[in-house]
Amino acid sequence: TIELMKWADLIIVMEEKHRKLIVGNGGSEFGKKIHVLSIPDRFKYYQKELIELLEQKARRLILNT
Repeated sequence: TIELMKWADLIIVMEEKHRKLIVGNGGSEFGKKIHVLSIPDRFKYYQKELIELLEQKARRLILNT
């Protein structure tokens, strides 16, 4: 939601298309907060490999923010 994006210090998405979706749906003011991890959205929900990739890539962003 817009309220959650205002609250967030960082918005992390897996693919560029996810960033475009947020920006295109009224979230253009949050462009600088949005970070794309470049992880293809082809994994199953809670797939072990996905969790590992998310933890690895998001950790770098969180620690550098």
